[in-house]
Amino acid sequence: MFLTGVNPIVSKQSGYSLIEVLVTVVVLAVGLLGVAGVQALGLRTANVALDHNRVTVLATDMAERIRANPIGFRDDHYSVTMDEANPPPAATCSEACTPETRAGSDLAGWYDRLMELDQASAVIEPNASVAQITINWVDPGIGFGGQNADEAQSFVYQTRLRTP
Repeated sequence: MFLTGVNPIVSKQSGYSLIEVLVTVVVLAVGLLGVAGVQALGLRTANVALDHNRVTVLATDMAERIRANPIGFRDDHYSVTMDEANPPPAATCSEACTPETRAGSDLAGWYDRLMELDQASAVIEPNASVAQITINWVDPGIGFGGQNADEAQSFVYQTRLRTP
């Protein structure tokens, strides 16, 4: 005798269970957190590279300013230590400048750009025909790669100049 309306092959289970859905959500969440962490590290690294690029441009800019004023360099008008507590005197130079006023104008304009870095300071030391430009700053974006966050960074740039 056959029973009508009963199919013995049909399974009683249909769809996903709640546990399978929860496991899937957890795995997806862990993966998305990993992607977010990699993105945050990439942004932090990009900011560090940007600061290093700024410092390099600042140092080469000052070296070119010194190179354009060899008499001011020879007479030690570029020998200076600058930070927030010791800004250079404000100076402007129009058409007829002496080497001293040109150096003062160069340092004042350069200082404004230097202060865009966090806790920045700079030392310019002339030594015979070599100018050494040292820039120090705090880079709060590091904190990885074995370095502590808020660790002071230092960049030293030396250039040989012809003195008149």
